[in-house]
Amino acid sequence: MDEALEKLTGNLFRDDPEIEMLIRNGIESNRKGFADIRLFRADGTMLHKARLRFRLRKHQFVFGSNLYMLDEFPSDEQNAAYRRYFAELFNGAVIPIYWTGLEPSDGHLRFDRNSEKVFRRPPPDLAIEYCREHALTVKAHPLLWHEYLPAWLDTRDIGRLSDRLERHVREIAERYGKEINILDVVNEILTFDPVRFILPDNPLEFTFALAEKYFPAGTRLMYNEITAESWKNNGSYTPIDLVCGRLKAAGRRLGGLGLQHHLFFLDPGIMLERKMDETFFNPRYLYSTMDARAANGVPLHISEVTISGREELGGEEMHARIAERLYRLWFSHPACDGIFWWNLVEGTNDCAAALDSEKGENIHRSGLMKYDFTPKRAYRALFRLLHEDWNTDCRMDYTDGAANKLHGFFGTYDCTVEWDGGTHTFALEHFKGCRKEHTLVLSPEPARCHNY
Repeated sequence: MDEALEKLTGNLFRDDPEIEMLIRNGIESNRKGFADIRLFRADGTMLHKARLRFRLRKHQFVFGSNLYMLDEFPSDEQNAAYRRYFAELFNGAVIPIYWTGLEPSDGHLRFDRNSEKVFRRPPPDLAIEYCREHALTVKAHPLLWHEYLPAWLDTRDIGRLSDRLERHVREIAERYGKEINILDVVNEILTFDPVRFILPDNPLEFTFALAEKYFPAGTRLMYNEITAESWKNNGSYTPIDLVCGRLKAAGRRLGGLGLQHHLFFLDPGIMLERKMDETFFNPRYLYSTMDARAANGVPLHISEVTISGREELGGEEMHARIAERLYRLWFSHPACDGIFWWNLVEGTNDCAAALDSEKGENIHRSGLMKYDFTPKRAYRALFRLLHEDWNTDCRMDYTDGAANKLHGFFGTYDCTVEWDGGTHTFALEHFKGCRKEHTLVLSPEPARCHNY
């Protein structure tokens, strides 16, 4: 291994039993739990004996990626491969609602699945249909980002601008409010320059107020921030924490904080000069910074993950090792409940670059798959974590009066009960933060589950 690369990743891969125990115990205590199981017959009498099997169908924790290349490839075969591999690995998807791509001209909305093509901006109807088909959690990004204001937007009158932004929010909410589970309301306000960009007064608080007004109460409203700001730690003066404080002071409903993790660097030497071995490649720093963000009292997403797969940074092997190490760390933290890899397929990262080119962000070769859809080592590493290591498939010999407890990862389960009246399979929600008792009523008809 190159000397600079070895030094850069030294902290990340150091054999540190304290960190390893922190990760292992964090996964066990934060991502798994117990639930009591009680079985009754339809007539109300308790069932004395049964054989149960619990199979995790979907994690409560969201493992996602941006769905920007849905039906965006030149061939049907490529598009079919993208659809298949995405759903095989992930349980959540980020759908694009950038204002520029959603409304290319004033009043012309690209909601319908048959709308004209805009590269890396599949229409919401198409994206949500795919998410529904595969039971993916829907995260929409971003409702407002100053870098993606439409060219046609009239910014000369703040009052009219505010009204137009409200109409934009209302139109999205009216069509997709019941479909969007998680919403990035504002993106990267800490990069906002009021000289270059014109927005309504207090745009952060204003846009959150609009989202609260038009989206259902169950929609989780999040704030998303750039990598450098997300992982700063200036104590009580850290800018991202001050942003959260402003939202709270304004009485806004903040449901989570998105921490980007784009490592847009190609030279290990430059990364060392920036002391990234002490920050982005240091488990202790990452964990303590997540502790600091968690002090805002809302859950965290690692919202956009880019790790270079270029040969000068160790190629596929290092790409996979870094991804696996970071995912284990992030998954273990009590405040984190979602991780989103940015760009499944290499060569598709940049709106302004040709597919499979080395232009723009494509240069990082950060996808989990090659452009020909060959899974890279990182894809296989994450698949093993998400679907094998972090999976629950267990059996129980149920006896009335015994400690009949499911112990497994939080999520939605298929539970099969074999008893003297037959075999029934039903869905069971084993969620963190909910009371852990499930009463199952068995009868010749389909079984019913009551979660208490």
